[in-house]
Formats: sequence, structure tokens, C-alpha cells
Amino acid sequence: MSVTFELQEFSNRREVGRKGTVGSFGEVVASRPKISIRESRRSGSYSEVVLRGDRLPATTYCGIGPGRPGLERACLLVAGAPVELHFNARALRSRSRALHLAHQGRAWTYTVSDHGRNATLEGQDVRILLRSGKSSAGKGTSSYGTVEGEADGVDLALAVIFEEVQTTALTSSGVVASALNRILTPRSTETFSPSGE
Repeated sequence: MSVTFELQEFSNRREVGRKGTVGSFGEVVASRPKISIRESRRSGSYSEVVLRGDRLPATTYCGIGPGRPGLERACLLVAGAPVELHFNARALRSRSRALHLAHQGRAWTYTVSDHGRNATLEGQDVRILLRSGKSSAGKGTSSYGTVEGEADGVDLALAVIFEEVQTTALTSSGVVASALNRILTPRSTETFSPSGE
């Protein structure tokens, strides 16, 4: 069984995110607080994404922001229960950097490809593909999803919430960008030594 859906970008005075109808699960909204340009330049603060839907479990993702939270020191809760998150930050290939998730005896793998434009959540007997593209409304971008297999609310909640999370750290291009950023702007507790000392 295959189900397709579109999550369109939205923005109002208080929040930004994506929303759409996901098959029999109905209306789904993944949102985060809207921040000012000045706040977006501040690093080290936590940002939160909240998933709302009539037939999906309440899901919250927290990570280092600003804006879209990243994977550093992240916390993910589904129906109030924590989801374990792990990825190999030292791996060089995108597939090797996959995010591994575990929740109440179940496991998934989340991969990102094509410079963050495509993502796949794979679990037992289910695969959810998401790709970024021009919105059918003609303005902005949307996330287009395809569900293969029998997905439940937890599968969909995990796939959808990551559309508002900064996941470039899972890509090989993200590794290069992160390394360059750390060289050019080391944290106050880090020092850069070109000679490797």
C-alpha cells in the first residue's frame, strides 16, 4: 500500500513550519516558534519543534538552534516517552551517518541525501520517503511524502517532525561545512592549530 502527501510551508506571527493532510491520519502540523533576525544570529540556544495532529501522537523535538534545531544535544519525545537518537558523526558517507532511532522496542533508520533535499525513514515493514520541491500552491517549497508499507502514527510522526529539524549533519556535505565552520569560528573552549599541535 502506498500513500502520498504534501506538507506545505506556512508562517504566521507566532510560528513557522509545515502542514498538510496525511492520508487517513488527517491534518498534521510541525511547527516551531518564529524568531527575529537578531535571535537567529544567537547560537547555543535551544529550539523546539512540536508536531500536532488529530491521529498522531504528541511529538516534541528539542535541539540547539537558533531557528531549526539541529542534532547536537537533541531530545525527542513521542507521547511523552523518550526516543533514543544516535548517529556516527565521524563517518564520511551519508549512509554511514544515518540517524538511528529507538522507541519502546522499535527501531528506525533516518537518512538524508541530495544535500538535504531528500530523506528516508525506514522501520520494520515501513519506508517513508520525503523530498523537497516547489509547492503545488506555486509559492515556497513543500515536502512531498510517500509511505510504503503499513505505517502507524509513530512512523509518520517521526518522519514529519524531522522536516523542521536541521539534518545536514547527516550528509557528507554537512561534514565538510561543519569542519570548515569549526576552523573559521572555533568555540571559546576550542582552539585551532593548523599544525595539529
